[in-house]
Amino acid sequence: MWFWVKAAWDFIFGWAGVDMLVGFACIAVAAFETWIIGALGPLGRFVPDLRKWALAAAVVAFTLTGAIGYGYKNGVSFTKSEWVAAQRQEITDGERIHDEAVRDSRSDTPDVVRNDSWNRDNWKHGNRP
Repeated sequence: MWFWVKAAWDFIFGWAGVDMLVGFACIAVAAFETWIIGALGPLGRFVPDLRKWALAAAVVAFTLTGAIGYGYKNGVSFTKSEWVAAQRQEITDGERIHDEAVRDSRSDTPDVVRNDSWNRDNWKHGNRP
């Protein structure tokens, strides 16, 4: 659950959030185009197609937001699947290592220790001097 909350937070306040702000700003420019042209005064005649360009920029910004969202979701899903696969591998390796450790701990006493005359356990074998 928290994984997806963090992913959503990173998405909104990442590049997708910037693209959304640009898109909303372009929509605002298109909506208030006549006021903006009027405020520019004589310079307003140099931007005759402001509404068209603002709407085009908004479409591009919102399209990029969708593309970033799609790629981000796929990236998060891929990372999560890699994480789950790594956890499964860790469990498998841990069980294998545990089995090897149990097998190695059952091994017999080495001959060097068994034949040592000062070994306190040698009385079992009758090798006491």
